[in-house]
Order: sequence, then structure tokens, then C-alpha cells
Amino acid sequence: MGVIRKNPLFFAFFFPAIIDGILTLVGQDPSYWKGGNANEASPVYYVLQISPWFFVLGSAAWLAFWYWAIRKLKEPLNLIMTLLFIVGHSFGSVSWITKITFEKGLFKYGDQISNMISWSLVIFYFLLIATVAAYCLRIYFRKSNLSSN
Repeated sequence: MGVIRKNPLFFAFFFPAIIDGILTLVGQDPSYWKGGNANEASPVYYVLQISPWFFVLGSAAWLAFWYWAIRKLKEPLNLIMTLLFIVGHSFGSVSWITKITFEKGLFKYGDQISNMISWSLVIFYFLLIATVAAYCLRIYFRKSNLSSN
């Protein structure tokens, strides 16, 4: 895909970043939507506390900034930041997946079958993240090898 080739390291973490952002909104307690407190562990709590729309706009600005920054950073810093965001957003989104699926009653705490299915769902999600990231990283390294020859 042409758009990925322009900044493959950014797109290596884009998928879990988008899922993390979406699930951050979906996972909010009903009281949040009536003016209550946001449920978020990261510093984005303060942005989310202002409004969900401010969170969406802030997320778009955050992604735009990192799209630019990842292109400008030199190795190994660009790779370190990419891996940081892959791991961080994967962890963040998995915490939401677990919370949402158990709160909605799709899985039950203490039930071994539910735990195994929930674990399998997370492993499948990690497989998707790893597949997208590996694809993007391969593009990056191929591009790097071509430009160094």
C-alpha cells in the first residue's frame, strides 16, 4: 500500500493506537456520558475528562504529530518510539478488551472456559498487531536497505 510505504514505522503502531482510542471511549462507564469522571489510567485522562470530542481531536493531533516525528527521528530513536507505541497501545487496548468483555457478560471471572476464550481473543488480537507491525517493519527495513545501497 502506497500510504504505508511513506511512513511504515508510524503504521506499525497505528492499528493498536486506533483500537486503543476507540476502546477508551467505548469502555467508559455510563456515568461518564452523563458528566461523570473518565475512566483512564494514562495522562490522557485529563483530555478525556474535558469531553469525548476533545479526546478525539487530541488523539488526531497526537497521531499527526507522531506521523511527522517518526519520519524525522533517526535510528535507533525512531525504532524505539515505534516499539514503545506498539507495546503501549497493545497493553492499553487489551486492558479495555478485557474490561469490556467481562462487564458486558461475554465472559465470567472464575470460569475456566471463559478465561481461556478471553485469553484466546487477546492472543488473536496480538497476532493481528504482530502481523501488521511485521509487514510495516519489513517495508521500513527494505526501504532502508535500498537507500543505503
